[in-house]
Amino acid sequence: MPLMRTESLTGRVELGENASAKRRWQFSLRAIFIFVAFLIVAISHMKATLDLRAARRVMEQQAGEIGQLRGELGIFDIEDPAKAHTLFIRLKQPDAYRYRVYLPPRKREYEICVGTQGVSIGSVPDDMYQFQPLNGGGRSFFVDVFLAKDANGQYQWHVRHPRGEIFEPFTPFAVGGQSHIAAGNSPGTLVLSDPNQPIVLVLWVPSEGVAGAGTQGLAVWIR
Repeated sequence: MPLMRTESLTGRVELGENASAKRRWQFSLRAIFIFVAFLIVAISHMKATLDLRAARRVMEQQAGEIGQLRGELGIFDIEDPAKAHTLFIRLKQPDAYRYRVYLPPRKREYEICVGTQGVSIGSVPDDMYQFQPLNGGGRSFFVDVFLAKDANGQYQWHVRHPRGEIFEPFTPFAVGGQSHIAAGNSPGTLVLSDPNQPIVLVLWVPSEGVAGAGTQGLAVWIR
């Protein structure tokens, strides 16, 4: 009888150990499933975050390219209808400048003015200049300023606008056969200003100490 009790206890011990091992295995498998699921979620979240960052970089790059393209084409939004808007557009041709201008509506007609005498940095000429009427405002338009030779081989500044064109004789100083003219405008930068003050498009004089200093300059503005 004691021997039989001993065998029975041994069987119970072995059965208890098998059951405990089975429970431990089941617990370990469940933990693996949880860990794998957590890992998949973490990797998915990390990939989504990296994809989002990459998409943002692409969008920022594309936004910059679109902004540059809009500037090159002279496209801008009216930020303040009561302000004059001026956008300088760089052209590939030498001595040629294009401006997109918006003028707010007003009763008095706007005028575009061109002068080459008495030009100084910081102010437009008081007299000795040409002018032509533009319009009463309320819309945008282009103004082209370029240097070209006439039929007699003489240089002239051309200021072309929707209502006409102004010609102004000019004697540029030459460097290697090319006219040495520079514009002080920043291309692609939209400038807002008071429409009741002179809206300066071009204000240029030769630098002191170089050929052409003290000669005529160029001023193009709207009043």
